[in-house]
Amino acid sequence: MSNRYESHPSGSEIKFGTDGWRGVMAEDFTDENVRKVAHAIARYVVRAEKPGAGVVVGYDTRFASERFARVAAETVAATGTPVWLATEACPTPAVSLLVRQLGAAGGIQITASHNPYRWNGVKFKASYGSSASPAIVAQVGPHGRGHDPQCQQPLENACSLPAVSRRQALCQIKWDHYSDQARADALQQTAEDE
Repeated sequence: MSNRYESHPSGSEIKFGTDGWRGVMAEDFTDENVRKVAHAIARYVVRAEKPGAGVVVGYDTRFASERFARVAAETVAATGTPVWLATEACPTPAVSLLVRQLGAAGGIQITASHNPYRWNGVKFKASYGSSASPAIVAQVGPHGRGHDPQCQQPLENACSLPAVSRRQALCQIKWDHYSDQARADALQQTAEDE
């Protein structure tokens, strides 16, 4: 399975595999590296998909997954791509199904799947709801080396999707449209960090 994911210390190259990227929390799975991976995904969506269709972001029950999902959602929303952010933990197949049901440009799930408790990961589900093809991975991967500060500027179409009702979501998952206020808070935090 080492060809599916590679983990590197913070600040070094991140290799995006078939299902995404994983790392040891607080060593290489950090807010900074989650931003890099989410930015790489957002760049792919903006360049090769229909970014106005939005990106679904979910997370599992692993420690800090909700926080990492918010980091990923903030990063994607900052590119002007609408984001659906889960308000509760959900299984990866729920993200895949919602990508298909909503016609979204893709999905991000924060999960380490079967890996030990110290690990977490970012999975990318393509617009067809399944793992990204090798051709898509090739387009995402090269951009995972860093994130472009210009993508921190909000665009007019950010967060324009209507809310999804509970009846449409799986497993009674509540999905929140990523709010303009939350995006503004994230941009403020990014500006203060720089």
